[in-house]
Amino acid sequence: MINANLAKKFVERIAKYTDYNINIMNDQGIIIASRNPERIGSFHETAYNMIRFNLEISSVSNGDALLGVQNGVNLLVRYGKQPIAVVGVTGDPEKVREIAMIIKMSLETMVRYESQQELEFSKITAHNRFFSLLFLEESPSPEQLKQLAEKLEFSTEKIRIPIMLYFAPECRLEQEMAGIQSYATGEDMIWTVDHRHILVYKDLEQRAAPALASWHNQTAEWLQRIETSVAYERAYVGTMQYNLCDYHLGLAACRWLEKNLSVGERVLYFMEHLDEYLFSLLPATEMHGIFNVYDHALEEESKQSLLKMAGSLQKNDFNLVKSSEELFLHKNTLVFRLNKLRAALGINPFQSTNDKLLMTCLYHYLKGKQ
Repeated sequence: MINANLAKKFVERIAKYTDYNINIMNDQGIIIASRNPERIGSFHETAYNMIRFNLEISSVSNGDALLGVQNGVNLLVRYGKQPIAVVGVTGDPEKVREIAMIIKMSLETMVRYESQQELEFSKITAHNRFFSLLFLEESPSPEQLKQLAEKLEFSTEKIRIPIMLYFAPECRLEQEMAGIQSYATGEDMIWTVDHRHILVYKDLEQRAAPALASWHNQTAEWLQRIETSVAYERAYVGTMQYNLCDYHLGLAACRWLEKNLSVGERVLYFMEHLDEYLFSLLPATEMHGIFNVYDHALEEESKQSLLKMAGSLQKNDFNLVKSSEELFLHKNTLVFRLNKLRAALGINPFQSTNDKLLMTCLYHYLKGKQ
């Protein structure tokens, strides 16, 4: 995420050399800096979609049709691999495209410079430099990663899994870090990400059992062991990684869990929410094109019934007994309601894989509209 003060300072500097209106939006689509102060704090729909779908550029000529958007060119701003903001220049897209590209490159250069200054000021250690290479820099050298890993006495041929621990504001991370390290092996990689998070890349090859079959049990057991010494509020378990150059993908999975599924279980596993992640990548227009008639034709009571039953069935692997218990319904009552829904939709998710997929997709479409 881009710092709002940095964005404001950048717009003030650029405004001295151009009359174009410039806006900078954060990763939530909120305008955090603008030549027009009245727009600060407004939601920018195009910027939000660009961040969500990783779109490099968006030219807008029908701004009135979009929330908080005016005509112009919007460009994705990155720090290394990670999208951190969107910069927009208001005006005729053909006329402002070139100046927008120059402004984007200037902003990225300024962000890199400020970040480098911060790193130098804090006299980063090899351990923090390793973190920077793994998660912040674009296309780091595999050889440099290997050299740093070996310097820190980490094997580069291990399967590890990222666990991002979230702590309440009152927690002292130095104390929590000491607790985590007391349960860590020599091959576990641990960093303080910010004032609320600690990231552990847990080694999965300390046992004879293959990592693919045992990762869930190993992770759950380790989290249970550290509970007596570590007061984490939530744990987000990402995707297993082998190649150091791919470690940023595992952290991205943890961050997706925190952003999209922060309510519910204390420990969330990315691999248990693959359907929600994959559906989140689908453009809303695609889902609308497929399911808008279902939304129109079904009565509100039927839609609410589908959301409750389909959500529970997915969570319980379509087990009727477990779902009826979770919904506080008699099994026969659940079956009766499902039969009504099956008749209304003309599907049978218990006999057809395609019908099961249809119900799952419809569930996610309706859930996304709530």
